[in-house]
Amino acid sequence: MEIKKGVGGYLVMFIVFCVIIFLVYLYCPGEKSKCSELVSKELIVGLGEKYASIQQAIDAASPRDIIIVNSGEYNENIEINKKLTLKANNTVIINPADKNLPGFSVTADDVTISGFTVSGFSNSYGMIFKDVKNCIVSDNFVDSNMWGIVIYSSANCEITNNEVTNHMDFWGKEGEKSPSNLLGEPSSGIQLIKSEYILIKDNKLQDNVNGIDMVDSHNNIILNNRAKLTERRYESTRYNNGISSFGFNNTIKNNVIEKYADAINLVGGSDNKILTNTIFDSAVAINLDHRSTYSIIRGNTAKNNDHGIVLWDKCSKNIIENNHLIDNNIGLAFYYSSDYNIVKNTVITESREVDIDSKDSNNNQIIDSLFKTHQERNSTLEII
Repeated sequence: MEIKKGVGGYLVMFIVFCVIIFLVYLYCPGEKSKCSELVSKELIVGLGEKYASIQQAIDAASPRDIIIVNSGEYNENIEINKKLTLKANNTVIINPADKNLPGFSVTADDVTISGFTVSGFSNSYGMIFKDVKNCIVSDNFVDSNMWGIVIYSSANCEITNNEVTNHMDFWGKEGEKSPSNLLGEPSSGIQLIKSEYILIKDNKLQDNVNGIDMVDSHNNIILNNRAKLTERRYESTRYNNGISSFGFNNTIKNNVIEKYADAINLVGGSDNKILTNTIFDSAVAINLDHRSTYSIIRGNTAKNNDHGIVLWDKCSKNIIENNHLIDNNIGLAFYYSSDYNIVKNTVITESREVDIDSKDSNNNQIIDSLFKTHQERNSTLEII
């Protein structure tokens, strides 16, 4: 219908507008209805503000609201079950009201948590996100909890620019009982369980049993993180990894890892990529274990470790190329039926024991690589 110009035309437009507004309020009668998601508001938490606690503001908020938390210490266990953004204004410290419960427990999609210090949840998680999508965790300091940041059964989340430190209490030793009914893995700075399409980028991880641990998790990107222990520790456990992956198609790129038992550890899975990482002062720089296959190990530097790259227990059909393995006890090793792997354009130098060690493994090819010494124990190496 063509609306004629002039006073009559404008009157018709005004009437149509009023009808639309009336229908909106008729369809969305309450402040907390779905229509309230179309407009967000800010809720302020702090001394002298309407909300004295973060949980009060969350309970009062509508989906997509923004909660600004003013500086101070808050003794809370915070539960978020709606789409919200939480931002810390200056220094905001979250201490436990109950150390057996998480600092933040998130069960809603599209939640952002930024700028908080979360510390002292000694029998639980600093933050846990369960069954969620599209959540963001950025610029937080997560310290001295049982686990740091946990992403469980979730997808399409980002964990960026956090500092995660001092999660060293649970090592998963034989006979050691986990304090969590949900999680049996050792204390980790960042933990993924049954999750995919997670970006973990630009985080600093210091003194965690595992820096970043992925269990049954796929299609994730681990980029530009630093994971470090103050000193190397040897515990009666198979865990102590800078970055660990039990999954498929995970990319571990441009990370710096120092003083771990296994700096980068692939356990099973396939089609993973370990690219341009720098690793030093660890027991094993890059470890492929328990049938890890069809993965690419490219452009990494491993210096002053006990072992540079190790393939252990039926790890086959992997490509190892353009790596620099310098000043390690053993540069490259194939152990126990790790067959049909290809090593190309790799420099192995200054090894204190042997450049290449092969035991009970066959049909591995070494192509256009620089090394001096090798030994074959019940094995065959094809050197081209």
